[in-house]
Amino acid sequence: MKELKDLVDHREPALPLVEEMLADASVNYQLLPSSAESSRVLTRLQVTTRSTLGTIAY
Repeated sequence: MKELKDLVDHREPALPLVEEMLADASVNYQLLPSSAESSRVLTRLQVTTRSTLGTIAY
């Protein structure tokens, strides 16, 4: 099982892509800051923040 430090991608995060997708969305949204719970979720998902799922979860 990967640790959180291995799942957070600082070099190529998907956050810019997610922000771009949200900017093009026709619905209202709210992008929330990361919380203590998000670290646990990302670790349980075992996906990196390089993926859109990992970025949204974290």
